[in-house]
Amino acid sequence: MPSHDHTIKGWILTSDANVFFGYNYQHRKFTDFSAWESQNWFMLTAEHPVGPGRLVLQGMASLEPFTLKALGSPQVFQTGETYKTAPLIDYQHPHDLIMGLGATYRIEAGTMAYVFGADAVGSPALGPTAFMHRESARNNPQVPLTHHYLDSTHSTPGVLRAGLEFKGLALETSVFRGEEPDENRLNIDQLRLNSYSGRIRWRRGPWDAQVSAGHLHEPESYDPYDIERLTLSIGFSGTVRARPLSATAA
Repeated sequence: MPSHDHTIKGWILTSDANVFFGYNYQHRKFTDFSAWESQNWFMLTAEHPVGPGRLVLQGMASLEPFTLKALGSPQVFQTGETYKTAPLIDYQHPHDLIMGLGATYRIEAGTMAYVFGADAVGSPALGPTAFMHRESARNNPQVPLTHHYLDSTHSTPGVLRAGLEFKGLALETSVFRGEEPDENRLNIDQLRLNSYSGRIRWRRGPWDAQVSAGHLHEPESYDPYDIERLTLSIGFSGTVRARPLSATAA
């Protein structure tokens, strides 16, 4: 569903959604799989002027706890998170029911902008735009195999954010919970601020580039070690010779 805007009593409401539904059959040696399943998410954003800036409230949900098996959707070479305390291998886990819930306050002063945010569930300043919002991945019913190396923090319980923007260039920092969500997909995990990150981002026209680094506190429960994550990406979403093209290199 393309993004739609509505205005109600001074609030600008923007809705967005993506739903895939189909029959997944994979013939593998010793591990045949078949299931009816759906990958999906739904998003609503509300924006309103408050004081010298603008307040943005954001919520995002997924029905995958009900439309995918608890083990997840089979995907060869995919990794990340657990099932019954064991690491998932060749499966993409279902996303939590609550994928996003937070607020952002933005103050513009001439060519500068100051941004502050807090999320019960949100995305820290680490990695490229999450795969479900990247045009290069939006129409793919399967999660990109790079997901848990680039943007697995897109649905983190507990995030504080701050940033400075100037003519398409943004400097961002955040503190957040480093651990991946647990196997209970219907709740919001305990909020902790035990990890941190920073990102430099540049956007102009169809281009979106970033370099970021973060310290993640024991992201996987079965591997109790901290991780230093470095990411670099450049994305293009525009037209080439009047034909649409979206691509991301990372």
